[in-house]
Amino acid sequence: MDRGSCFFYALEKMRGAKKHVTCLLAEDGAPLTDPVEICGRARDFYTSLFSLDPTDSGACGVLWEELPTVSVGDRDRLELPLTLAEFSEALCRMPTNKSPGMDGLTVEFYRVFWDVLGPDLATVWAESLQGVVLPLSCRRAVLALLLKKGDLRDLRNWCPVSLLSMDYKIVAKAILLRLGSVMADVIHPYQTYTVPGHSIFDNLFLVRDLLELRRIVGLSFALLSLDQEKVFDRVDHGYLLGTLQAFGFRPQFVSFLQVLYASAECLVRLNWTLTELVSFG
Repeated sequence: MDRGSCFFYALEKMRGAKKHVTCLLAEDGAPLTDPVEICGRARDFYTSLFSLDPTDSGACGVLWEELPTVSVGDRDRLELPLTLAEFSEALCRMPTNKSPGMDGLTVEFYRVFWDVLGPDLATVWAESLQGVVLPLSCRRAVLALLLKKGDLRDLRNWCPVSLLSMDYKIVAKAILLRLGSVMADVIHPYQTYTVPGHSIFDNLFLVRDLLELRRIVGLSFALLSLDQEKVFDRVDHGYLLGTLQAFGFRPQFVSFLQVLYASAECLVRLNWTLTELVSFG
């Protein structure tokens, strides 16, 4: 056992050494080798990346014209408060055997103690919607409730406060499942990636068929491939929420996303160290 442990530990050290960053270029191109300067440069890069770009309100209005909207029945259903059953389903659908976040709590941990954690998580989420508890403090509030009731007291000694803990992910998953139930009704059929009922292979088959049609009948056309750099990092959350409203989503459901994005922050891990906080959105 000891030999095996040493062997795999050495492999992990070799793997970490290959990923070790020894130099980063400053904004002016100068090399940075000091660990503190490297971490500072990484933080500055992501701070710039997550900074909001100006949004043209006129262009937004054009893009939002004549969009398909969710049905009245779906709007009413989406407006209902998230339930404990939905959180339970979200937890059941989350993959297992994954590395935990900064809080050290895994999906398996939440499943074992869900009878205790689930109701308190639902309570904290309801309070978050009313501005009583900030969403990034959800896990701290849940643990406080548990400790007050005398449950899981040993957690007091080893659970750090995380910026993106498992309870946050469970809430996000529950919202995703609810949103996914209407995605196919409002997203164009040619948008095939991440849409339930659509397949990204549909577009690949379309391109293949067009190329074959061109060969057979001499059809003339052009294919244009566009790829927006860091599009998911740069998207303006105000534009995102406005688009949801244009699709017919009502204020209560939109507020679910607003709570998740409120005071959102992240850390950059570099060479086994963490940078200072980076705000985004």
